[in-house]
Order: sequence, then C-alpha cells, then structure tokens
Amino acid sequence: MTTKLVTSKKRAQTGGWRVNPLTAAVFFDGEGCVLIHEQARSMGPCYNLSVDICQSLPDSELLEEFQASWGGSIYSYKRGEKCRGGFGWRITGKQAAAFMLDIAPYVRVKKEQVELALRFAEHLGEYPLASLARLKNKDDVLIARIHSERKQMRIEMRNLKAPLKRGD
Repeated sequence: MTTKLVTSKKRAQTGGWRVNPLTAAVFFDGEGCVLIHEQARSMGPCYNLSVDICQSLPDSELLEEFQASWGGSIYSYKRGEKCRGGFGWRITGKQAAAFMLDIAPYVRVKKEQVELALRFAEHLGEYPLASLARLKNKDDVLIARIHSERKQMRIEMRNLKAPLKRGD
C-alpha cells in the first residue's frame, strides 16, 4: 500500500518513541477504538479520524507514554458508582493516521479497522477540507462523490465494530 501519510519514523530514528509500535499495537488490539466521525457543516458533512485507548487503572502513566510517542490528549472518565472509571488517550486527524500507520504491521484483532482507517486517511489527504471549500459551486458532482465515499467508509467502519451474533 502506497501512502502519503507521514509516519513517526523520525521519532524512532531519534530515539523519541517511548512506546514501541509492537507494544502499542497489542494494547490497541485489546483496549483501542478507531472511529470515523461525521460533523455537519454548511458546505456539507466534515469527516475526521480518531483513535481512543481506554484503561481502568488508577493512573494515566502508560497513556502518558503513548502521548509522548504520538501526541494527542489524555482524559479521565467515570463509569458509575460501581465502576471506578479510568483514563483514556485520544488522537485525531494526521496524528491518528500516523499512529495507525506505525502499528499496522503488528495489529491482529482489529486489522480490518486499521486498514480502513488508513484508506480513509489517504482519502482525506487527496481531498482536504480546504480544497473542497474551493470546489464549492464549481464541481458539485465531485463534492457529492467525495462525501458519499467518506460516508460509506464511516458506515463500513461501524459495521466492522458490530458485535457478532451467536454462532457466527
């Protein structure tokens, strides 16, 4: 797969990775989630990629290592009175795409989701939001096709996450 995405290889060359991609992939397979978001805008829907990894531990130390390696932000959450909650790490856009590219060779359980996320990120790179704004009222057919393709990828991602029925 050829891609124009920028990876975090510069970090690896300079010793900047605090969590290696294999470890990150294993953790992502168990605790991670990749999403394609849709947000309404005046010129049509806007789509974005995000990755979340959540853990039910009393501190965010491990997730801070992910943040140091790939960027993003850390947040805390509380599930309810009987559940202690925990911490999450979120990255979006190009940072999420770079993370997906770095872990792609090692992911096993969520391989299809990662491949789709990378395909989606390439699509965003080919037609960034700024270029769509310039096309407004000039090539409505192309804009409609681009939005349709992104919406289809969003649906495909959602379907990949659908729980399997018993017996499947």
